[in-house]
Amino acid sequence: MLLEHGIPLNDAIIKIASRRPDMKKEHVQRVIENANLITFEDMFKSASDKHITFELADPNVVHAQLDQTEQIADPIYATEPEYRRSGGFDAFNKEASLSVVPPHVQWRRDYYATKSAMDRLEKTATAIDSQAEALTHKFVDMCKRASIEYGGLKQVLQLAGYASDDEGTFTKVASVVTSALKDIVPEGEYVDTLPNKNHAIYKAYSDLESTIKLANKHKAGVINAARMHEEVKSSEYL
Repeated sequence: MLLEHGIPLNDAIIKIASRRPDMKKEHVQRVIENANLITFEDMFKSASDKHITFELADPNVVHAQLDQTEQIADPIYATEPEYRRSGGFDAFNKEASLSVVPPHVQWRRDYYATKSAMDRLEKTATAIDSQAEALTHKFVDMCKRASIEYGGLKQVLQLAGYASDDEGTFTKVASVVTSALKDIVPEGEYVDTLPNKNHAIYKAYSDLESTIKLANKHKAGVINAARMHEEVKSSEYL
């Protein structure tokens, strides 16, 4: 992983993209998105604390730097090459051109690179989605026991809500919990107290929401990788 070697994601992507003048802006954008996802995935797997933070690759920074790089003319190409006559034959001492990868070779590289990225993201997305599903079942069971113990489901979901930083995700989880328990536990009432952040419900929901959001990010990554792969497949060297 690039961050382990002290290389910021922005710098790494700029370095790679600057060596690939054939990469379009939308391709660079996909690289940025996938770099953030894969870095998050690797850090999430190895970290004991699942609240992962790192410096994300910034599309504005990357694109701005690449645009600036394109505007800088290489001085070696600002001078006309010299053509010298030697003996009775015209011998040109021309500047050696840069080696160019044949289009069909580049296509093959892009095909397998995008296919590999798509397969890897899809496998990881499936694993994380299964983890999120298991955590959801566990959370529903915890809410059931806590609702019986504390006299109602509203108080339990209120505590979980304090642990949330994504209203959309919380609304969906609360709906699942309510649908599963509405005929099993009392509804109860909301309470006017400060949340206990050390409570098992608070911690369990925080982990569940983080996992759901991570699963959603990987699903988006799979869609982006599949789109890139389809773009390569539809090119003329299929």
